[in-house]
Amino acid sequence: MTTRTQLDQAAIEMALADENAYGFGYYTSTHLPRRFGLALDEAVVIAANLAGWNYEQLVEWANSKAGRHLVDEASSFLGRREPPTAMELVPLATRYIPGR
Repeated sequence: MTTRTQLDQAAIEMALADENAYGFGYYTSTHLPRRFGLALDEAVVIAANLAGWNYEQLVEWANSKAGRHLVDEASSFLGRREPPTAMELVPLATRYIPGR
């Protein structure tokens, strides 16, 4: 029996710095305001854990159009007075992070 390691904030930071990064997809989240970007990263980690993903799947997704589309749609929250919380962004992230 293998145990699944939960992804965490360090995993998303490693994925964004991974040598296999193409520089598009979810990587564009690094251009967001810091508090917003951190909340979105946390939402992605929560959604990826709910989907049962491992680190390799996270890196592959971060290079994908789905990752870029999440950043594009999440950017619609930028006009709010206060940035959204990670929990507010989780439903959006789960739409772009499919389960196995």
